[in-house]
Amino acid sequence: MMKTNHTYIIILLSLCVFGWGCKQKLIITSTYFQQLNISNQHHADAVFDSIVAPYARSLSASMNEVIGYSEIEMPKLKDEDETILGNWFADALFDIGRTHTNYQIDACMLNIGGIRASLPKGPITRGHIFSIAPFENELVILEVDSHTVAKILHYLTHVKAQPISGFRIKAKRNGNISEKSGNLFSNSNSHFILTSDYLANGGDNMHFFTQAINRIHTGIKIRDAIISYIQQKKNINAALDKRIELTP
Repeated sequence: MMKTNHTYIIILLSLCVFGWGCKQKLIITSTYFQQLNISNQHHADAVFDSIVAPYARSLSASMNEVIGYSEIEMPKLKDEDETILGNWFADALFDIGRTHTNYQIDACMLNIGGIRASLPKGPITRGHIFSIAPFENELVILEVDSHTVAKILHYLTHVKAQPISGFRIKAKRNGNISEKSGNLFSNSNSHFILTSDYLANGGDNMHFFTQAINRIHTGIKIRDAIISYIQQKKNINAALDKRIELTP
């Protein structure tokens, strides 16, 4: 059996990504399909290459566009209670949520699994952000009660590296909370938490989010929000600040 040549497949996928980025509509006028076997024995088509080349160059230029600068390296870590990358990511989206919606958001909670790559020190390209946030997730605001807040705290004492913003906790690992601060713990009957639509649906074992009193779709894509945030700030930085302290 001949080995499959993926060159044209990759180019076509790139064209699809470019088309979505430009928000062009795709109209299907035919349902006729034909299977073609592509192998290394088939030579490149000069006409096809000439058609694809401008789109490939445009896509490459877009991904290599520098949108900001990171003053430090932010590695993706999964075995720490708190990470610089997680703090920055949650803080950035928390800021976006508070400034671009009409809701008084109390906190932001995400998952480390939604961050897929590290952020290097130095120039940040659009491609870096596509690597970090490759999914089409949307920001969602959940209105929750105090019972759900308690379940959130319990969850955070049993996991690692979950990005949060707007509150702090200190607790025994897999145990009780000894200290907590933030608007999330006020005496209000309801609290507003910014998260992703994936987590709002109970993803990553966050089933407590499905018990929300209300769910507000912002229409803001997480990746778009991060790109916009970096473009506005120009230079970004972050640090560990003991927002999550878990002791043995």
